[in-house]
Amino acid sequence: MNSKEGLGFKIVFDKHTAKYIEKLDNKWRAKILSILEDMVINPFSGDIETIKGKPGYYRRRVGRYRIKFTVLLEKREILILEFGTKGDFSY
Repeated sequence: MNSKEGLGFKIVFDKHTAKYIEKLDNKWRAKILSILEDMVINPFSGDIETIKGKPGYYRRRVGRYRIKFTVLLEKREILILEFGTKGDFSY
C-alpha cells in the first residue's frame, strides 16, 4: 500500500498480517483498509497510544481489533508489527 503522490507514508506488513486481514468479513476488512489509508497520511491520528516499556511502538484501536506498529520517519514507512483482536493481541 503506497502513499498518494509520494507525500505520505508506505505501509509495510508481513504475509501473516495480510492473510489475517484478507480473512476478515467484508465490513471489517473495509474498515481496517480505510484506517490504513488514513495512517498513510498521518500515522499518529486516531485512537493511538504508545506501548508501555517499548519506546517507538504504538497501538491503534479499531473496534475489537488492535494494530501494533512503529514508524520509520526517515524512510517514511509504517511497519505493521501485529494485528488481531484484543484477546489475541500481545503487548
